Amino acid sequence: MKTWWHRKAFFSACAYVTLAASAVAQPTSLLDGVWDDWRREAEALFSPAERDLFDALSSDRERERFFDLFWQERGDALSRWSRNREDAAQVRPRSPSAHSLILRFGKPAEVFHYEGCKSGIRPLEVWRWSPWQIERQGRQGVQVTLVLVQTKRFDPRSLEPWTPGDITALGFLTSTSLDPELFLAEGKISRCLEAASEDRLRSQLREAVSVAELGDRAPWPIVGDELAEKMRSEIKRHGEAPLTESRLELSFEGTAGRYTIIRGRVGVGVERLRSLVEGRLFDRVVMTGDVFSGDRLADTFVVTHHVVGSAASQQVELDFYRRLAPGPYRLRLRVSDRFGRGLLREERAFEVPRLAQAAVPPPGRAMGFNHLTRSQVVVLDTFPSVEVLPVPASGTAKVRVTAITTGGPIEAVEFLLEGRSVGVDRQPPYSVEVVLPGASATMEAVALDPTGAALARHATTLARDPRPFAVRFAEKVAPSGDLPVLLSVPEGKALVEVRCFDGSALTRSLATAPFECPVPTRSPRTLDFLRVSASLRGGESVERVLFLGPDAPDGVDVRLVELYVSVLDRSGRPVTGLVAEDFRFFDGSQESPLVRVEAIDNLPLNVAILMDVSSSMGRRTRMAALSAERFFKRLLTDDDRASLLAFNHDFHLLVPFTTNAEELGHGAIGLRGRGSTRLFDAIVYALSQFAGLGNRRALIVLSDGADVESDFPFGQVVAAAVQAGVAVYPISLLGVDRATPAQLAELADESGGRSYSVRSIDDLDRIYRQIEEQLRSQYLLVYRPPPNDRLEFRSVRVEVARPGLEAHNVHGYYP
Repeated sequence: MKTWWHRKAFFSACAYVTLAASAVAQPTSLLDGVWDDWRREAEALFSPAERDLFDALSSDRERERFFDLFWQERGDALSRWSRNREDAAQVRPRSPSAHSLILRFGKPAEVFHYEGCKSGIRPLEVWRWSPWQIERQGRQGVQVTLVLVQTKRFDPRSLEPWTPGDITALGFLTSTSLDPELFLAEGKISRCLEAASEDRLRSQLREAVSVAELGDRAPWPIVGDELAEKMRSEIKRHGEAPLTESRLELSFEGTAGRYTIIRGRVGVGVERLRSLVEGRLFDRVVMTGDVFSGDRLADTFVVTHHVVGSAASQQVELDFYRRLAPGPYRLRLRVSDRFGRGLLREERAFEVPRLAQAAVPPPGRAMGFNHLTRSQVVVLDTFPSVEVLPVPASGTAKVRVTAITTGGPIEAVEFLLEGRSVGVDRQPPYSVEVVLPGASATMEAVALDPTGAALARHATTLARDPRPFAVRFAEKVAPSGDLPVLLSVPEGKALVEVRCFDGSALTRSLATAPFECPVPTRSPRTLDFLRVSASLRGGESVERVLFLGPDAPDGVDVRLVELYVSVLDRSGRPVTGLVAEDFRFFDGSQESPLVRVEAIDNLPLNVAILMDVSSSMGRRTRMAALSAERFFKRLLTDDDRASLLAFNHDFHLLVPFTTNAEELGHGAIGLRGRGSTRLFDAIVYALSQFAGLGNRRALIVLSDGADVESDFPFGQVVAAAVQAGVAVYPISLLGVDRATPAQLAELADESGGRSYSVRSIDDLDRIYRQIEEQLRSQYLLVYRPPPNDRLEFRSVRVEVARPGLEAHNVHGYYP
């Protein structure tokens, strides 16, 4: 029996219950400060008369009645407030001002991050609320844009709303006399941003509104002084009477070692909870308690019940269990619904006896109520959301669009292209294939409940690039002289350089026109080739080859395939110094010659870490975050980019791709473990964030749990990694079931990464160093594929001729 009483979680008679273990050494009172927290969050909604009234109240029961009346006078505003608090818990903004904005207006549909630079603009975030979101905040829908400026260097917690027209706030070294339009037209923005980002930011700064204007577009109900006086009368009339018909009973169940088991039972009338639906979650009830021994705080606890029942239920019986040594105690207890409204406030003195009989576990079920599994609780208790995953821009008009959802109950997702429905998918993962009508189009996903009502929306812009990034030689080569190069650069992109090669030797590097490559004199009997490559800011690159000599292919349209390969020895260390003769390359079952082999140590990296923050991680979450922060600081050069994501039953893009290691470190502040583990869905979500990035791409996945009810089957996860060209490096912490590491090892193998299993969070620094060494010690293999017009998966294989060495690379590609 002792083992059972030490468990942290169990099923009660009518609910799934989670116990938050109290601190052992010096617990901190959970009830003290409840009203300070609420006052701080709701400060912006108080009228002056309400503020004075609240400050004058002397007891917790009076404050409970104020809380109840406060929301009664605001109609359905309590639902809006509760929804916004859930948004804030999901987004976890680091800035107090950003947290306050989400509490008042909900989370934005889109957040654009601009890193800024010392000689130009400050780091900025642009928040954009869609018309749908503003409509849910109580006003006719209209798109709203707000700009937040980081006021202190290297401190994202200093993010503050920007007042349009305040040019001095945008830059570190900005003149106070500068006209706003001149600032937007001058080069300060250009110093920090690419051309496309620069144009987008200029447009957003022009359309931005102030917080006051945002409040006008999504206002809260205003309560006058006469209603505040009415609230005062109601509070005084009830005095210290009980809040509701709810009741508390304490009983002693037996001993567990030297402790006595105390059971608290609370009866709650369903009229104070949400409307009851057969077999569905209808409310979350939270019990918060402080236990005192004399003047010393001996124990604190939080018990959360997720209640289900039948329509005939009139009373909900909820319980909590504690272990206390025999002696006198005093209990302070608060029971509240999901909105935070008080159902019970009580303080009671009691004596814990020493009992002879051993305690027995409570029953697992009671008549009229049903159990919920952990995953069901998580889904039903998560605010529903839908997000359209990024789609890489390409020259083709036909694209497949995928939406990923959280929460429930979501029955289907409807897709709208430019406002017109193009399909409804009722089976996750939700996707639709569409033909874009032009260079860009707005795609919206709408999550629908079983009745067809909209639960959530998300819109994004899909782009089709009519000018693909391409480079080629202008004409057939002359016996000597320079050969012109033709270049196509996508609109809004910035060219970095054009490089000319004779075979594998670099002959010229050009940053501006005219672009011409030298053609060295050679023997007419030698078959050789010239190569030209071009790269964009952001890492994307293309190249073309021109063959020379006898039997040279006609024309210059020769497609090459690039493959990044890591070579490891038996101890897992990367091997350098290999040459082309050390590799054998197979396209399918046929061995193919390699055009060239290069050791790569200077190409930029794009690396993301996807962290598991489900409840099973517990306190290890913070240790894992610190290790990731050290990895980013050690890894990043000026040309590399990194991103930080987290997941449990939801997905969190904590820091988009950036070169700022400090920002990545701040992104992990405050992470805590909660919820379940949608591992496969989270990997697909993280892979989608690499859309449009070139060069070497790697995703590090850290998890200690098995996948729980993901929408994406494992086969689609592997295909997504291969198609994205991202090498996946899974790190499985001890405790994962046996099947999960095997699947993750397969994912690593197919994508060109490597999997790891570690026994302790302390091993992460060592693993991260190994991954860094592998990413910095790779080979680029280039080959010319055999002709094949079919757009199907092509499998490839690399072997190393030297014994004891193993190649790690993606096992195929989509042409």
